[in-house]
Amino acid sequence: MPYVMPLHREKAARRLAGMLRHNGPWIAEKLAPRMEKVLEEGEAMPDVAHLLDVLGRMVKAESKGLDAADAKRAHEGAEQAWARRELKEKAAPELRERVVQVRDRLRHFYDADLVRQLLDFEGRTPRGAEDLVDLADLMVRRLPILKPKKTPGVEVNPAAWAEYLKPSFETARDLLDQLGLRGDGVHVTVRLKKKALSAFDKTYRQVLRLAEMFYLLAGLERLAKKLRPGGGRPPEKIKKQTPGVA
Repeated sequence: MPYVMPLHREKAARRLAGMLRHNGPWIAEKLAPRMEKVLEEGEAMPDVAHLLDVLGRMVKAESKGLDAADAKRAHEGAEQAWARRELKEKAAPELRERVVQVRDRLRHFYDADLVRQLLDFEGRTPRGAEDLVDLADLMVRRLPILKPKKTPGVEVNPAAWAEYLKPSFETARDLLDQLGLRGDGVHVTVRLKKKALSAFDKTYRQVLRLAEMFYLLAGLERLAKKLRPGGGRPPEKIKKQTPGVA
């Protein structure tokens, strides 16, 4: 049965590294008599214990990359959540209220066809943040084109209305831009996390197989089985039989 990588990778890395450090000198001692027989003149005895210890440290080092990827992803996710909440609860409602006010003034003081042609928009003011920001953008840019009107007791100045919309529009737009950037950031960190997981799994499997080979060469079959979490093979799930209904 193929080996299934454990979910708790950091714990598995520490366990494997600890076993290799602890058992390395014993494995080296077991292999020494056999290696001595084939050493050529002037050759030094390979330091098996040190090799196994270094391999274990390699696995632990790969597991640290998982922590860094997790931390970066959590940071990006928190900033994105803040921007989304700020846009939904504050910036978008405030912008919509101002857009509705300005549209009401436009309908009251200017011809409906002229306003519709100017803004290229009709119907209810959007509630979705992206559509709302697009409409506000048109209003901020195009309202100054309309000529002010002289009306008793009321200042009809579309350019001033555009300025009234501008702060709320810019705040909502900036949050949308930030969400777009943060969204890309989250996708990047997800890819980094997957890359870190893939690198760890590959190193872990390779070192595990190599370590098993040394344990078996040293005649330590029972300890070799303990290298893998759960004693080697992953547990098999037994599906309970449900009695049929007569």
